[in-house]
Amino acid sequence: MYSSGVLGILATRLWSIPIRPVWLFLMGVLFLIPGGVDGFTQLLGKRESTNRLRIVTGFLLGIGVVLIVDSILVVLANL
Repeated sequence: MYSSGVLGILATRLWSIPIRPVWLFLMGVLFLIPGGVDGFTQLLGKRESTNRLRIVTGFLLGIGVVLIVDSILVVLANL
């Protein structure tokens, strides 16, 4: 999760792709959904997660958190 967060920060800052903060926020939420589904189904006892699935969902969670924080910082910078 942490390495994908660092990669997400580098990608959003180095490429400076002009994306509206609303779309950044929505993409971030979209990236959080697989991790939520994985964690919730484990909580209910429906299945056990594998290491491969944890790596993928952790990577997506890291990128999602960075996109959400970046969208909030862009909105706050424009106030």
